[in-house]
Amino acid sequence: VMSATDILLALINADNPNRRPIKKESVTFSAPVAVAGEGWNTKVTVRSVPGKGYEGDVDVTYHRVELTELGHAALLSDAQFTPEMVIELINELKGTLLTLDDVEPFTVPVLDVGEFREVKLTIKSDSFGWTGEAYVEILFGLPTLINELHQLVTFTMPSNGYLTR
Repeated sequence: VMSATDILLALINADNPNRRPIKKESVTFSAPVAVAGEGWNTKVTVRSVPGKGYEGDVDVTYHRVELTELGHAALLSDAQFTPEMVIELINELKGTLLTLDDVEPFTVPVLDVGEFREVKLTIKSDSFGWTGEAYVEILFGLPTLINELHQLVTFTMPSNGYLTR
């Protein structure tokens, strides 16, 4: 899995072809700064590491994903939620690469079966790939495959010939 800085470096190299692509050990990144522009919302200063083949520094602008851009997230689990599980389920549901390192520490309440809660996720200010905050709904006691189970019981099993005697 590529980190946000790996992705940023790959994009820099893609936009600036060079016989010697910039490598992670050749540069350092400043903390991301929220700066609005057309098509971008973040500025990072990329500085060369002395003796690694490059000199100077350059400001790079790009778009960090606003957590609310992912849209509504409702997570189901038949096991108690943990912060790791919340992030993992968001990534599965939304096809993202969010990590625990991107978010401020958060606690997940212990829920009773069938209990529903909202958990607030706040992105750390130094996250290279993400910004903002959002609420995620969690529901404990239903299997994550509930939609497939509903399809099987409601549509597949009642069809002719599915159940034979």
